[in-house]
Amino acid sequence: MLHRGIEYQVSQVLSGGALTPAFNSNTLAYAVSVPTTTSAITVTPTLAQAKATFLVNGKPATNGVPSSAFSLEIGTNILPIFVTAEDGVATRNYLVTVVRAAPISANADLAYLHV
Repeated sequence: MLHRGIEYQVSQVLSGGALTPAFNSNTLAYAVSVPTTTSAITVTPTLAQAKATFLVNGKPATNGVPSSAFSLEIGTNILPIFVTAEDGVATRNYLVTVVRAAPISANADLAYLHV
């Protein structure tokens, strides 16, 4: 993608699932659903321009290397990925919404019984 004359993009790989929609550098918001057994994920961003920089969940990340683990709460989790182009001015903010499923209950008790 060209932005202020600087080409950059990020392709993303999630350890816990697949992005919806499929990654496109012009799409800024993504979603992924994971089972309750997935308590953390990593993101492996890959920059199109090697001199660009990025933060995953506010922490510096290395191009093509899995990020530090992002702990997931049950329900909706927001994972920001902030990219700065080589010029230090052009930026792009991607958001990944990760939905961790609630555990399945093993409670077979009645809540109430009326006769």
